[in-house]
Amino acid sequence: MLNNLREEVRSTALAMLEAGLVVGSQGNVSAKDPATGLIAITPTNMSYDSITKDDIVIVDVDQRLIWGERKPSCETPMHSYIHKHRKDVYAILHTHSHYATIFAIANRGIPPATINLAAYFGGEVRCAPYVRTGSDTMGPINLSYFGEKGEAILLGNHGALFIGSNLHKVLKLAITLEEGANQIYHAALLGNVVPLPPDEIQWLFNNLPGSEIEGQEKEMLKG
Repeated sequence: MLNNLREEVRSTALAMLEAGLVVGSQGNVSAKDPATGLIAITPTNMSYDSITKDDIVIVDVDQRLIWGERKPSCETPMHSYIHKHRKDVYAILHTHSHYATIFAIANRGIPPATINLAAYFGGEVRCAPYVRTGSDTMGPINLSYFGEKGEAILLGNHGALFIGSNLHKVLKLAITLEEGANQIYHAALLGNVVPLPPDEIQWLFNNLPGSEIEGQEKEMLKG
């Protein structure tokens, strides 16, 4: 069932691991099939360098198991809720990347202080409050922090969450945010982080919808 979609989820999870955005079986990936509305999601407690497409589970937007022998991610309630309530979202990626998680532990958003951050996010990546993993409140609380068109948030004391129209895009967002969080963290050690002017942030967001990391991200997905 949904062979191509399950393979895309598998390869994205592996690319996420190889990019250093997670360790072992941390984080999760899901994608929604536009035709059926069904969701392919990574299994729980399986390292992404060992899973096959047959380990990817199919559920519906009400969390019912449709296909697969593995247990779906413990954060399936969050994925299902977001897929159900954001009709424009077809891909979700949750990471525990090092520097983005440092900001999440501090419950601080990541400002658009670099060209790439401004171009991809157009504003601060906000930090949602801590919510117990796997709980039914994880979906509605985190979704509210995205706003109407947002695609990235930090999860307080936890990690980062990305939503978008396809898996290529959410992986690209995750790589960009981690790179920017790394740069801002180290810049802060030298003193104040100097923000970009608001009009420049808006110009970058409107005029640079992509960057040099796009090619890097696509190469990762080939693996």
